[in-house]
Amino acid sequence: MKEQSTLTPEGFAVVVKGPATPPAQNVENTSHIAANTEQDPAELMNRFLTSLGGGDNILAASNEMIVSSGRRWHPGWGSTPDTAELVSIFSSTLLAETSEPKYHLTMQDDTIAMMEVKLRYIEIGNEMVGSISGADLLFNPRVIQSTIDAPRVLARNRHIDLLSPLRLAHKLLENRANPSESIAIDHDGSRKKVLTLTESGRAPLHLFLNKATGLPDKLETTEDDPPFGDAVVEVIYDDYREIQGCTLPYHVVIKLNGMIIHDESRSVIQLGVAVTENTYQIQVTASPATPEDPEKNRYAVYSTEWLMSYVYAGVSFYFDLQKAPVRTEPVKISEGIYIILGPSHNMLVVEMEDHVVTVDAPLYGDYTSSALQQIKKAFPNKPLRAIIGTHFHYDHIGGMRELAAEGNVTVYVGLPTVPFFERIFMSSHTIRPDRFQLHPVEVRIDPVVSQLSLPALNGSQLVAYRIPNDHADDMLIVYHTGAKIVFNSDLWNPTPVMPPPNSGRGRLATQLYDAIINLRLDVESIVGGHSSFEGKNNIYIAPLSFLKTAAGR
Repeated sequence: MKEQSTLTPEGFAVVVKGPATPPAQNVENTSHIAANTEQDPAELMNRFLTSLGGGDNILAASNEMIVSSGRRWHPGWGSTPDTAELVSIFSSTLLAETSEPKYHLTMQDDTIAMMEVKLRYIEIGNEMVGSISGADLLFNPRVIQSTIDAPRVLARNRHIDLLSPLRLAHKLLENRANPSESIAIDHDGSRKKVLTLTESGRAPLHLFLNKATGLPDKLETTEDDPPFGDAVVEVIYDDYREIQGCTLPYHVVIKLNGMIIHDESRSVIQLGVAVTENTYQIQVTASPATPEDPEKNRYAVYSTEWLMSYVYAGVSFYFDLQKAPVRTEPVKISEGIYIILGPSHNMLVVEMEDHVVTVDAPLYGDYTSSALQQIKKAFPNKPLRAIIGTHFHYDHIGGMRELAAEGNVTVYVGLPTVPFFERIFMSSHTIRPDRFQLHPVEVRIDPVVSQLSLPALNGSQLVAYRIPNDHADDMLIVYHTGAKIVFNSDLWNPTPVMPPPNSGRGRLATQLYDAIINLRLDVESIVGGHSSFEGKNNIYIAPLSFLKTAAGR
């Protein structure tokens, strides 16, 4: 709940606190759905099965081949928090078993968010193992043959479940899901009968059945979606057509907290397609087994659509589920300036007279927790007291709640996204409780209207500037007057050698360089929230002249 608002020279500050009472783990955010314990769900279940084609036809459909095309959006990468970023235009052919977690997917994925790359691959999943043949990575689109980890296979199978009423029907007919009947108040205020499917270790799936046809209009469930935690996932089914005795949707839309993130149209559906013993066979020799991580596997099931957004975007740093920085301690850049290097994301740490400040809180709580331990070890007598968020994109602030749980922390962000960050700290995380959920503390959110200056060591200043750019409306860059560095995230990544002229991503490098010049900053080096790599060398800092060339100036 909001505690108070107070005026500051920059405008205002908001003090927020998380839920007053930590709820029990795995409580689902479905307050509008009330279980009807006196009602036998058999009649509602039979209506659903009959409308889909009847038990015999459903069981005869041993698998489902779907040829589809569509678009995928990322809810946390737009220019504003209310605008999702289109990350993928895709077409695919999916063959999936209806009674077993097996699939064979041929994917054509044109990524368009960070760069335009054509990804083409075959992905096979079989129980807990899987393989990729082709190119599925945005930043390294080379053709490979490789195994994929269990979390990705689990997330893909769960995603297929959500998109397939036929798979859900098999779960009921084969007693793999416990049904119950509920009453829900839908978004239009109407009362709807809901058939709820519950499986061990998974969030319940609520099927809203059409009063006239008995077919599901939508499915609703709850997932953990950092940084907001409990998020409502809605799957909208329409354009039902008859195919081989069954009635199935040819159009499916997924919404996350009311925002469309997936829109898929099917051109062909075939049931009971002949398969061979090689159809679901992993195409490469499995690498030596890595220790199974039950928490990662559970995470894939409870954060399915969050993970799938990154799979569609061709970005591995989330579905790899990084747990720790690549170094065991912060790397010193200059007096009082350190950087924590990650496999994909970096975090600046600035030493002040009696505390430390971080710039960004990358990824999610598990990763940032490891980074926090490094900070505490490096500065045992200086608590964390402030976080500067360069911009609201989830991959740079997903661990902010973990850092703020230290207590007495002020968060500095660009003015437009103060309400967004307020929601982050007020949101519930009951599916996967984090430290802030279990032990809520007050957090002060201070807006940066144009610039903010904080006193650092030896008379230096740490200054955050809000700059115009195409990437995020609240974008901040951070300048240290003593070290003569600028830290930025996503505008330009330092390179090991002089880059080609005009090699920045769109206009972002130019906008960063022009801001530095227009602000008349005495800058020698640029430090990145992302690194470039030269072999195994992590390149996180480069001369200003490198940026100037990349910017075409």
